[in-house]
Amino acid sequence: MNLIDLYIQEVAKRLPEKNREDITLELRSTIDDMLPEDYNEEDVKSVLEKLGSPVSLANGYLDRPMHLIGPRYFDVYTTLLKMIIPIAAVIALISMVAENFIGYSGDQAVLNVILQLIGKGIGEIFEVGLHVFFWLTLVFVILERTDKDKGIEPLTTSLKK
Repeated sequence: MNLIDLYIQEVAKRLPEKNREDITLELRSTIDDMLPEDYNEEDVKSVLEKLGSPVSLANGYLDRPMHLIGPRYFDVYTTLLKMIIPIAAVIALISMVAENFIGYSGDQAVLNVILQLIGKGIGEIFEVGLHVFFWLTLVFVILERTDKDKGIEPLTTSLKK
C-alpha cells in the first residue's frame, strides 16, 4: 500500500458507513488534483501534510460535534461553574455544621467534634463539587445537542449574542 491509500484508509475508518465511499472517492480526487502529473513520494508527503491529520480531516466530515460543550455555551458554562460550586459548598458546609451543632449531645470532646467536622467538610465539599460539575455539564450537553439556533456567535455571560 502506498501513502495515499494508507491516509485514505485512516480517514475512512473514522467516517460513518453511509458516507464512507463518497468521501473516500472525493478525498482521492482532491489528493490527485493537488499532486503534480509526475509526482514522487516527497510530493505525496507534502500534499498529505497539507491535508493534516487523518483524524482531524475525518472529524470535519462528521455531522455531529466532537465536543461536549461547544464555543457557543462554553463561557457561560465556566462562569456558572465558578459561581455555583462555591455557593453550593458553603451551603453544604453550613447545613453540615448546623446538623452537628443540633445533634451535639456533649458526650464527645470539642476537639474531636471539630476534627470530625473538618474531615466531613472536606468530603462534603468534594462531593458537592462533583455533583454540581456533573449535573451542570449534563444540562449544557443536552442544551448543546438540542439547540435549534446553531448560531456561531458565542453567548456572553448575559446570555446574549
